[in-house]
Amino acid sequence: PYGRFTINLLSSLYEMELELIKDRVKDTLKMKKETGKVYSKVPYGYDRNGDELVENKKEKRLLNKIIRLKDNGLSYKDICDYLKRNRYKTKKGTNFSKGVVFSMIKTHLKNGNITPKLV
Repeated sequence: PYGRFTINLLSSLYEMELELIKDRVKDTLKMKKETGKVYSKVPYGYDRNGDELVENKKEKRLLNKIIRLKDNGLSYKDICDYLKRNRYKTKKGTNFSKGVVFSMIKTHLKNGNITPKLV
């Protein structure tokens, strides 16, 4: 009985510590997002300057162009073809894929960084 009690006590302490770590990480990420600090990979449309995110005007123009193309009814594949034809590259220097374009549109519209065209 004492062995089971000790195991249960230690597992409860372990679980509590995990919850505390999750809360601290969540609070830190929230604070970094609110203050515009870099907290993960640098999103398209921004550059990193130390711990700060600085707007990249060239990438922002391309993001706005991608949003306009989507508003005009182009599919993600059509947008990728357009970007490839015009030799646009991702931050890593690769061609845009449908998934990357979808993710960029979703992320930037959700964060309010780009205003969608109202019909």
